[in-house]
Amino acid sequence: MESRERARAEARRARRTLAPAERRERAELAARAAMRLVARRRARRVALYIGHASEMPTLPLRRALLARGIAVYLPVIGRDGAMHFRRWRGGPVRRGAHGIPRPVGGARSTRSALDIVFLPMLAFDASGTRLGAGGGYYDRWLAGVRGRRPLLCGYAFAAQEAQRLPHAEWDIPISAVVTERGIRRLPE
Repeated sequence: MESRERARAEARRARRTLAPAERRERAELAARAAMRLVARRRARRVALYIGHASEMPTLPLRRALLARGIAVYLPVIGRDGAMHFRRWRGGPVRRGAHGIPRPVGGARSTRSALDIVFLPMLAFDASGTRLGAGGGYYDRWLAGVRGRRPLLCGYAFAAQEAQRLPHAEWDIPISAVVTERGIRRLPE
């Protein structure tokens, strides 16, 4: 666990080095790449997050999805401590658990109804290992997916790629990652 915490600290430090203008420019490039993936997969229901702190901003992607009539779902931590996704139509958001922005109202999704889930992360590697913030919300949600699984796609800055990340037995690998450099398929 110590190596995971050390990797998280290094990843946070690297992410914070990007200037605000760089972050916005890279977020626009990543959104264009993500929309190419959405089109290729003919995705109609996409889950993502609202970037906060030093995460890759998702506003350009959220706007592009809504403009094309794609159903957008955002994560919500329920009273039971479990994460699920709620439909968001561009309305207001408020701070939820851990200060993470969440939609106000909206229909709840089922795990198998989503086509693509864009996941936040601190770091990723070429094997598909994703290092999250450490709460385990996405891993627990993903473990509950039955039937057709959505494409699990990391959404990050290219600088967040690590040579090799520590892997835990509960980690569910991602199949692709989208950065400002484009779409990268990872081994499944």
